[in-house]
Amino acid sequence: MAETVRKIIVDSRYFASGDSGSGVYELPEIVEIHHNQVLYLEQFSVTNTWYSVDETCNQFYLVEWTYGLLNGGGFNRYQPRILTLPTAPYDLNSFAVALENALNGRDKMITGTYKVSRTINDPNTGATSIALAQNFTIILNQPEGGLPNTATTKVTESFFPVPEKLIGDPNWYQNYWLFWEDPTRNTGARPKYDPNNPRATTNLLDFPWAVGTWGTPAGPNNFGTVFLRPSST
Repeated sequence: MAETVRKIIVDSRYFASGDSGSGVYELPEIVEIHHNQVLYLEQFSVTNTWYSVDETCNQFYLVEWTYGLLNGGGFNRYQPRILTLPTAPYDLNSFAVALENALNGRDKMITGTYKVSRTINDPNTGATSIALAQNFTIILNQPEGGLPNTATTKVTESFFPVPEKLIGDPNWYQNYWLFWEDPTRNTGARPKYDPNNPRATTNLLDFPWAVGTWGTPAGPNNFGTVFLRPSST
């Protein structure tokens, strides 16, 4: 008996269960594959866009830092924050807007305002190049009127995003993230996460400075203006 070639076309719009990303397709009839026949994928078609941020990489981790003098005495306070970015097929500009909105969310401790923008300046050399337009800067602007600055009170605000190597370190999570003084501690609302599965946006972003084994901030040069570079866009 002559062999026949049959083509099975699967359209995700007609999945019996699941969604367009993952589902089950039911064949309208039984197809038998005999011992001397093979079944192989001939063609696979997808849309030309996809989610750059989804449930596996939608968490942005940072620590806000307020320090200085207050009524003549020194103080040093940290506020860990976890930002959840909406899932979407972002391009560079729309991602910057989403990140800026999340940074200025109602849970921020500091009074300054975050500004996220594209840059064409190399953070290391200062050189300008259109090829660098995939870089972001995050700048913390002081509130209108500035921060308190008198003979007995001087307040400074800053922040630092947490690099991936620290986010995924259970010891750092226990010893620093959960230890830092947190204004929400009296309500039991400390921001917690699973260091073994942080779902961090650092899967998409690359921090261009080298980070050692510090638990507290590495130095003021790492604060205030932070350059982030998407590794894939």
